[in-house]
Amino acid sequence: MSEIRVKSPEVDPPSDVPEPSWCSGVRNLLQNDQAPKALKLADRALREAFKRKDKGGEARARQMQVFVLLKLPGEDPSDIAEVAKKAAEVLKASEDQAAEIWILRVICLLEAEALQVDEAIDVANRMLARARDFSDSRAEALAHLTMAELCRLTGQLEKGQNAAEHAMSLFLRCGDRAGQGATRQALSDLARLDGDSDQAFQAASSGLKYFQGDAKCYVSREISGMAGAFYRQAMALLDLAEEVEALRLAEKAVKVCFSDKMPDWEAQALTVLAQAKLSVCDSKGDGADMNHTLLKVTQLAADRVTRWRPFHRTLLAQALSTLSDGLLRTEAFHSAMASAKDAKRLYGKAGQDLLAAKAQLKLAEAEVGLGRAEQAKEDLEEVFEAFKAAEHFDGQDRVLDLMDVANKALGLPTRAELAEKKRQERQKQQQLLAQQYWAQQQALGAAPANVLPPQMMVQGDVEQGKVEKTQKAELHREASPLELKAGMDVATIKSKVTQVASIIMGGEDDFEADTPLMEAGLTSNTAMVLRDELSKDLPGIKLPMTLSFDYPSVQAIADFVMDQSKMIAG
Repeated sequence: MSEIRVKSPEVDPPSDVPEPSWCSGVRNLLQNDQAPKALKLADRALREAFKRKDKGGEARARQMQVFVLLKLPGEDPSDIAEVAKKAAEVLKASEDQAAEIWILRVICLLEAEALQVDEAIDVANRMLARARDFSDSRAEALAHLTMAELCRLTGQLEKGQNAAEHAMSLFLRCGDRAGQGATRQALSDLARLDGDSDQAFQAASSGLKYFQGDAKCYVSREISGMAGAFYRQAMALLDLAEEVEALRLAEKAVKVCFSDKMPDWEAQALTVLAQAKLSVCDSKGDGADMNHTLLKVTQLAADRVTRWRPFHRTLLAQALSTLSDGLLRTEAFHSAMASAKDAKRLYGKAGQDLLAAKAQLKLAEAEVGLGRAEQAKEDLEEVFEAFKAAEHFDGQDRVLDLMDVANKALGLPTRAELAEKKRQERQKQQQLLAQQYWAQQQALGAAPANVLPPQMMVQGDVEQGKVEKTQKAELHREASPLELKAGMDVATIKSKVTQVASIIMGGEDDFEADTPLMEAGLTSNTAMVLRDELSKDLPGIKLPMTLSFDYPSVQAIADFVMDQSKMIAG
């Protein structure tokens, strides 16, 4: 093997020392999709360096081994990290500063992907210390950028933002455009994690210009460069319900990854593309009519991630969760259940509790579709508690909707049925209280002797109405008719009833909507006044003569009027 060495500051991976000519052969093989052959070439170079006791050659060979392993599909990041740690030792001894900083960043990224975040942070701190030893501003900036990326995984937003600001300042001083662009992407990730999708989109958009031209990306296990900018824009727009534009940007990200021959990044871009396609389908109201092409995209995303990044738990979980969505829409419940179950497990291992709960919700939906209502209810109860803890209100509503479906399948009452039963029980209780109150008033001589008790009064009894009418109190009030229409809010009707009742009773004290009006100050005489005044303000509603006894509270009267208005509107 030739020992001709070439000095080039732009080599990939970076190095401060002249490299052997075989390194170009490794890169050429990688460009031609021959990674296994490239690895064999690096292995052979390492063996020959051992024979010659060439520490510099050994250092470069180990670095190239790691470089090739990063390009191979399906490699365990923990295994690559072990190779990288050996490389870091010999690179430090060889005094190849650029190569040492590169390998330390790679170790950080690999440890983070393997969810060994504490170890990754320790290495990032070591990386920063070495950069300062070298008095290398660019290396120091890269160390701060690496720390910012790690803080996203640990949820340390403030620390991550501070690290990103340090990185940006140093990259600006160095005039490093690729570094500035990568830092913008880190800030986008941190903003999105903080729930600020607008800021996330702006950061990703402002970073796009830095990757135009000849700017080379720093080594990254997450999608970066121009493709990374499009990817992050798409993710932010999905959060903002801008599905069509998100789809367009996701398609751009996929195209750039394909053009740059970055299949591992392409797998990540395909995942957001699948999510965007599903969201567009839902926004158009076609969620239940998903075509074969759309399902194929979700399957392709899951297959690519499984092949290239099977040890990236969160990315694989994201792809499987999206696939489960697509399968649910085609009623492939068994497959949807399997995908959702795997997604829940992977999110759980990654410590993503809310995302795990969302995956479990899809699992429950598949179980409902398969008729496994009992199991679905157990899962839904767990999911509801998780959503409640996270204050995810939309998710809670979806859980309750599915719980109704499961209960109906089991012959149990739904929420609407329980609410109606409760309303009827409350109405009966209020009627009983009114009757008891009337009996007490009669015993005390406060109730007119010629007025029948509530349970004996007959709706539409003209003679009884005449008797009662002679005993009514006088009230002078201008009518204010309420227009009754379909979809009217019951709160509007309650407000009207409360207003009229308060005027008639002449009281200044507030009373609850469920409080019996007889307890609040309504008498037998003023009860008829209330009915007449409400008849003026509620045109078209036939109020019974016994209104205050049959519907003794504001809430009960409002419910009755609401039901009558629906009949009129319908």
